[in-house]
Amino acid sequence: MKKVGILTVIMAVAAWLAWSQLSQRVDPGEFSMKNAVLLRADVISGGPPSEADLARARNLGFRTVIDLRRVEETAAEREAVTGLGMQYVNIPVTPDTLSLGQVDAVAKILEDKDNRPAILHCGSGNRVAGLWGLYLNRHQNVSAEQAMAIASEKGLTSDAVRSAVGNLLKKE
Repeated sequence: MKKVGILTVIMAVAAWLAWSQLSQRVDPGEFSMKNAVLLRADVISGGPPSEADLARARNLGFRTVIDLRRVEETAAEREAVTGLGMQYVNIPVTPDTLSLGQVDAVAKILEDKDNRPAILHCGSGNRVAGLWGLYLNRHQNVSAEQAMAIASEKGLTSDAVRSAVGNLLKKE
């Protein structure tokens, strides 16, 4: 039993060190993504990444790109991401279609350590910031007020997205 406990502690410390080193290496300013920000040490967000951004992300160990844009906007990116050996996931979000189901789908991806680090993006970072606030509220037990403040800090500026997020936060 002691060996299992010690091994668990060693693995937890190693994982923590890996993520803390990643956060020290990832500077959103080094990406050309519009409104690039770190949502947390293993998730960067903003507008669409360039091919150079994708290559940089891959070299930093990123594994997944989650694109919140509509399907018709994503074909070239899907090919670029998969061509670099990373996973590409499209979960189309608009202010009119934003739902808790979409939040849960993103959470399921991000909560699987095999999918991180990840890029989570849309066209400008607005939808990502709104969805992130909902994620924090729904999956990290952050209050609705705090979640909206964090979403604003991370790039939520659109009145339409803010309204959609506010309506969904009230349901929690």
